[in-house]
Amino acid sequence: MSISRVPPPMHALPARLAEPPDGRTQVAKPASRHVVADGEDAPARHDLPALKRAVAAALVGAAPDSRDTITAARQRLVRTVLLWEYGPEIREHPEWQSMVESAADAIDRQPEQRAAFERFLATL
Repeated sequence: MSISRVPPPMHALPARLAEPPDGRTQVAKPASRHVVADGEDAPARHDLPALKRAVAAALVGAAPDSRDTITAARQRLVRTVLLWEYGPEIREHPEWQSMVESAADAIDRQPEQRAAFERFLATL
């Protein structure tokens, strides 16, 4: 497994995910049988509609007015995107949790990224 590829910038992700999959507005369960550590399904690799559904499911109920909730939601978003991009085997990487935390912290440290994520969260 190679993790040397750099995924697209996180600031572009909310715009792509905000579009309803295939013109539908309903949120459905991801079409994957892979289960992530916290019990959520991993989206099918490189299937954008599956990613959109998985992100919506991972972030449902996240209160945009709570700092702790936003931090946890940001980590769930990063975890979901990494699983979508690299597949469930990435969880076996020894730096898995630190990758998730580092990417989520990078979003938080950049005011534009943080604001984009909070706007995205408010649309769900």
